[in-house]
Amino acid sequence: MNSLIAAGADVNASLPTGETALIFAARVGDIAIATALLDAGANVDAAGTAATPISGTALHWAGYYADQEMARLLLSRGADINARNAEGMTPLMTALYYGRGGRGGSVALLLMEHGADVGVSDCFGGTALSYVANLVDEPTSVLLADKIIAGGARIDTRMVGGRTPLIAAIARGREQLVRLLLNRGADPTARTDDGRSAAELVMASVPPEWVDEKRRDRIAELLRQAGVQG
Repeated sequence: MNSLIAAGADVNASLPTGETALIFAARVGDIAIATALLDAGANVDAAGTAATPISGTALHWAGYYADQEMARLLLSRGADINARNAEGMTPLMTALYYGRGGRGGSVALLLMEHGADVGVSDCFGGTALSYVANLVDEPTSVLLADKIIAGGARIDTRMVGGRTPLIAAIARGREQLVRLLLNRGADPTARTDDGRSAAELVMASVPPEWVDEKRRDRIAELLRQAGVQG
């Protein structure tokens, strides 16, 4: 790469999809190449089009792959922390929604420490709080949710279909997250657009491979304590 740059290669050349060498470096997690490209003037905020998997910037890809080192590098070079991809998702949302199979918590925390906007929504109506239930490490999801709420996010924001963050947490069997959201004022009576209540989702929508029966019962009890009749 250094020899190509020295020979005058255009570091901002892109494919028809808008993807640049920096985006590919972020996709494969190559810090050395990303650094060389940035040193040579690569556009840190170049973005792929809707034809690419996540149609975002290098920072979106760092979130997608839960690559904290890459995210830190890009932020140090002025990456737009609130850049939107074709679906309106920010790097924070990408880290939470994808994040290497639910392991984007560390990158999400880093982005929030750098001032990521927790209140914006994507084209599906989803916010950072809508996607925090995707994290597999529940203590991290609770920590992040608490910070997101403290940052001013609407606790009962509704996605397309009517799913709220509480309903998302129930659907994922996140007992601790359900407890936090209820304690912070989430509406336990909210229903999806097709009329399903949180209580109904506890028994009908939580896949058994995600949550054992005892946890499901404990989530149902949390809802009962919040005044919801089963």
